[in-house]
Amino acid sequence: MPTAWASRYPTWRRGRIGVMRGHIVKVTTGGRSLEEYLKGCNQAGQGLEAYLGEHSDGLRFHRYADGTKCSSKRLRDGGLEMLLDGRDPDSGELLKSFRAGNVRAYEIPLNDSKDLDVASVVYGDVREARMKAQARGEEAVRRFLAERLTVRLRCGDGRRRWVRPDEVMFVSATHFTSRAGDPELHRHLELINRVRVGDEWYSIDSSRLFGMYENIRSVYETTVYGDAGLCDAMAAHGMTLDMQGRVPELGNASDVFSKRRDAINARMAELVDEWRAAHADGMRRVRDPGTGDVVGMVGYGTVAEPDERTLMRLRLQAWADTRQAKGRWNTRVDYGAWNEELRAAGYDIPAMLDGAAADPRPRAVGFGADAVRRCAVAAVAALRETNSAWSLEQLEVAAYDQVRLTGATGTRDELKALAEGIRDRARELCVMLSEDPRARAGWVKSLTCRAVVECEDELKGRLAARGVEETANPRLDDLAERYTLDAGQREAVETICKGDPLAVVEGAAGAGKTHMLNAVNDYCRENGKRLVIATPTQKAALVAGEEVGTGTGTLMRLLEAYGWRKRVSNCLCMGSSD
Repeated sequence: MPTAWASRYPTWRRGRIGVMRGHIVKVTTGGRSLEEYLKGCNQAGQGLEAYLGEHSDGLRFHRYADGTKCSSKRLRDGGLEMLLDGRDPDSGELLKSFRAGNVRAYEIPLNDSKDLDVASVVYGDVREARMKAQARGEEAVRRFLAERLTVRLRCGDGRRRWVRPDEVMFVSATHFTSRAGDPELHRHLELINRVRVGDEWYSIDSSRLFGMYENIRSVYETTVYGDAGLCDAMAAHGMTLDMQGRVPELGNASDVFSKRRDAINARMAELVDEWRAAHADGMRRVRDPGTGDVVGMVGYGTVAEPDERTLMRLRLQAWADTRQAKGRWNTRVDYGAWNEELRAAGYDIPAMLDGAAADPRPRAVGFGADAVRRCAVAAVAALRETNSAWSLEQLEVAAYDQVRLTGATGTRDELKALAEGIRDRARELCVMLSEDPRARAGWVKSLTCRAVVECEDELKGRLAARGVEETANPRLDDLAERYTLDAGQREAVETICKGDPLAVVEGAAGAGKTHMLNAVNDYCRENGKRLVIATPTQKAALVAGEEVGTGTGTLMRLLEAYGWRKRVSNCLCMGSSD
């Protein structure tokens, strides 16, 4: 992979090995092929079958009622196929059938650190402790989802309301290798898209599920990396595991088992180069052949690098382009061969460690009220850096991030209690933006802090002072007649054309705002002035340029012309003017 690209786009480099890879995937087909894939034995070699027989219990079926686990057992053969057909795997009863194309389940891959893969290959006790930590992490995710999932129901008056389901079902499986054949101990969690409310079965509100992905990541990683048993097993061999999943004593040994990552990075570099080549020409002005006036803009804008959304799209494409089918060659579990692979690459792990036990990390139960308060203040400050308002779910993610920054270890319940304590204390530091009961839903951005409110009040005062009318509106009878402006459009045109520092025009879709701007543009041409339109997006700028026939650009481009620059966190800071 080109070094320059890797340093500029480090998302898939080792610096973020602790971040849960993958994303929530919609399952829209029947269950037999998925069941065989999750079992992992249909095309595997004898090594994996033997290991599964010794350490795994096949596919597990979990049923939760009122947010509490009521059963967890091995799923019968063909059980996943029954679930994805809308049937109960125990009784065979039809719950609610799926139509063609319906989402039948949501697959949630649960991954952790590549450094832990190295430690698990070398030390069997670490491997066992890690599998137990992953099981606790998966259970924490299942419980979190069982408590937070919602269903949208239509009321008698036609409105929709959100309710918590009474029963939720999951299927889980453990896998041991990546698609490149490297050791990668991870789990697959299938959330069945049939949940019970009362006596009826419904589909999950998918928008809320996808919105909770960061919460799922935070819950899983905090539970695994903070697991006291795993940390103690690592410390016994002289290794320290931080809350990002890094093990500094192992150096770059995880690179040996990163063939899949390297393939994705290489493909990603190719896709970014292709994107740059396609966008090299930037924006071009389109002029009227007769008058020479600029009537619009074409092209891709002046941005020389892909934005975050484009990078995500390219990354998913790179992931899909390099995805290999599961087969005998890449499902073989051979810890002896993997240890030989490490030694051949120059990594003799036992020799690299001095044998002394590492210092223990602090326990979650030892955090007092002062420590919780400091973490709560830090959580709110972190949100304020990139947001003016946030939801309770975002506040919860920030609280879990603070737990990880402390390096605390403990049981699943101890870590959860610490995170919830920080979240509740941080909630007390926030200001509620609305008293509407609907604003209290976990996903609504209804929270902010006092500093943001004070900044907003100051901005309101400045805008109000600038918005004071300094002169009377000019009489534009000819222009109003020429463009057949109604009373509201005429007032808006006259207010804008008189040149006060600030004028605000509001209008619903179809009210004639663009028609009004055409009249303003005509007035500017006749009076030696120039109209410039700034829009939130480049697409809107192109449309405005075509319909009004004047200079257009994005708000960010206008701000940059006056010296403002956007940081990585999407905040603006002063730079040098162009």
